[in-house]
Amino acid sequence: MAIQLHRYQQNLINSQAKFIIVEKSRRIGISFALAYLAIQDAIESEMHTIFQSKDIKTGINFIDDCKRIIKQLNPKLIDGIENPYYIDYEATQSEIRIGDAKIFTVSSNPEASRGFGGNIFIDEAAFHPDFDLTLTAAQSCTDIGDGKVIVVSTHNGPATGFYALIQDIKNGKQKYWQHHFIDLTKAMEDGFHRRAVGQSKNHILKYNLLDKDFDEQFLQYMIEKCTSQESYDQEYLCKVTSAHNQLLSRKAIDACVLDGIELDSAFTDASGSLYAGLDIGLGDLTVLWILEEVWDDKDECNLYFTKSIHSWSKAKNEGITWTDIVPLVKPLLEHDNMFQIRVDCTGVGATIAQELEDEFGSIVEKVHFGTNNKREMIENMRKHIDKELVSLPNDKDVKEDLESFQIEWTKSGPKYIHGTKSSHGDFGIALMLALPLEFNEIEMI
Repeated sequence: MAIQLHRYQQNLINSQAKFIIVEKSRRIGISFALAYLAIQDAIESEMHTIFQSKDIKTGINFIDDCKRIIKQLNPKLIDGIENPYYIDYEATQSEIRIGDAKIFTVSSNPEASRGFGGNIFIDEAAFHPDFDLTLTAAQSCTDIGDGKVIVVSTHNGPATGFYALIQDIKNGKQKYWQHHFIDLTKAMEDGFHRRAVGQSKNHILKYNLLDKDFDEQFLQYMIEKCTSQESYDQEYLCKVTSAHNQLLSRKAIDACVLDGIELDSAFTDASGSLYAGLDIGLGDLTVLWILEEVWDDKDECNLYFTKSIHSWSKAKNEGITWTDIVPLVKPLLEHDNMFQIRVDCTGVGATIAQELEDEFGSIVEKVHFGTNNKREMIENMRKHIDKELVSLPNDKDVKEDLESFQIEWTKSGPKYIHGTKSSHGDFGIALMLALPLEFNEIEMI
């Protein structure tokens, strides 16, 4: 079965440039083109390829694309290659070998590619916090030899290394780089949308392919899928729109929603370890978020189910008191399965946090937020949600609160912002306090 490629995919695969940057729309098959190139180079020249992704799921999807391509290739193309179909997938979920060539995924850590020889593909580069260091390491590995560096991404605001590199290329400061621009409209010119809808089993527009206005229908469908015009412009038209970017998308949040979770529900029936976070507000909500840790035999990891979320509201400039929260917090901390509660002890929370520690000892961890630990906890929460390791309630206020978290990329690194006119980030802060900071040997990249 022949593999059909769009013209923009072929242009990328056939490029002779050593350094390539692809400014692209989301989900138009660029990762598939990179997988094809990796397989082609492995067969023709035993070239190794590293795929450096922002998270482990993206890396696994790339390996899956490689598997699909191998199955579709004409067997004559791989005559003489020892073990052409050997896939070390079950053990690591990250590697394919074709003869002596390896195709594998690695962490976005800048050190992950050092000492490597071959192609290096950096995927979703605008979302790598240390992109400049990652790129420097990749270029140093390919200075000698035939390996390529291909940087691919949608945009994530103007304060990213990916955006800066594109501007340098356009201004003639990076003359060795080749720039490919493929937004949704350009992909549609190559018929991407018709093939994608036609090959889908249940796409909402599948039976509209013969309509004269199908192109307009498809564009309208893509626009309506996005939460805002700004989101559509950046995700699909490659227009850089803002220095502030949503940390948690509604799609990622909804993927973690578990029906049946009710706020203020009981936690006394918990059989797994209990974790809790207490965010103490002054004029804002005070929120207690309780999680139960459950082992998942299938994926061999810990999952965190929301058992209960309690909130207290006080008038402006009126702080929460020990009397307000002790009727609920005391039974929780006396529960046999209670493992840890983190308490915000910044400002008005200091007194309550100290009282809890005095009475309940080491299971109480006082947290005084600073730049570093707040960044660590927010990123930890984002990774749990991105990997669907935590369940969330189907509650409008909670979901809007989580969506209020934004990341601003500055020259000194990421700066995290939370809160809007209608939401102060109180639920999100309680959740990030509750979640354990370690991932129990799950590779979070």
